[in-house]
Amino acid sequence: MKACVFFIFQLLPWIAWVGDWALRWTEGSEALQIAFVMFVFPVIMNALQYYIVDSFIKDRPGEGEGFERVATEDDDGEGGDYPSERGSVDEEAVKKSSVKTKTLQEEEEAGARGVESSANSSR
Repeated sequence: MKACVFFIFQLLPWIAWVGDWALRWTEGSEALQIAFVMFVFPVIMNALQYYIVDSFIKDRPGEGEGFERVATEDDDGEGGDYPSERGSVDEEAVKKSSVKTKTLQEEEEAGARGVESSANSSR
């Protein structure tokens, strides 16, 4: 970063004048200049950078201008990379997961009944 700043100052020597002009309103108050240069301005620039990067991250391919959907190796022609773009659902996988869920629920209920019956028999 320091090398980049050095080269910018070498290529654009008038940029130091821009900095003096931008801080003219703080003349006479070194504490205000330091607070602005070391705290206020970096916070503003970091917030701007966060907003820009976040907007790029949130932008789904195909929503912005100039974006085209890029095919991936696992594309099978049934839709895009997002669930809302996919065609059919693997019904066999859904059945298997629902059977597992029902089995787990039945085991939990049986365990709860067992705890209740052992509590009742101990009374």
